[in-house]
Amino acid sequence: MHIWLDLEETIINNWNDGLLINVSRIKKWLVDNNISDIHIWSFAIWNDSDQLDFVDSGMKDSIERALDCKILTYMSVAQMEQAVYEYERFRYDSQSEFMQLNGKRWSFIKYCLLTHPTKKCILIDDAVPTLEMKVKKTQGEIHLINIDDI
Repeated sequence: MHIWLDLEETIINNWNDGLLINVSRIKKWLVDNNISDIHIWSFAIWNDSDQLDFVDSGMKDSIERALDCKILTYMSVAQMEQAVYEYERFRYDSQSEFMQLNGKRWSFIKYCLLTHPTKKCILIDDAVPTLEMKVKKTQGEIHLINIDDI
């Protein structure tokens, strides 16, 4: 099982101050599901510079300490776009277009279909509807969980 967590309005209030929110709910869900490693799937991390800021600002460490888990990856939107390109072979004119056309839901679904087709992938986010998808061909699963539903 692979777990991704959104940043803004899910575990932090916004990118600029990184104030932690929803910690007790998320931590309880992680403990209840025996999760010790997570990934970040956030449109707040645009590029390599933002990835460095995520670490250098202490935000990554703060989240890891609060949730008592390890953050394994934190992709930039540029990396997400490239990964989705590998799946659909469609070039977007910009990162903004990629985000507008796919949103969190479809960018995550496409990414999981490409990179983890046989696994159970879960995204916890404030901007997605709660839903479950079974990938009949590969027996994989993709779950979207709205933060308000945990």
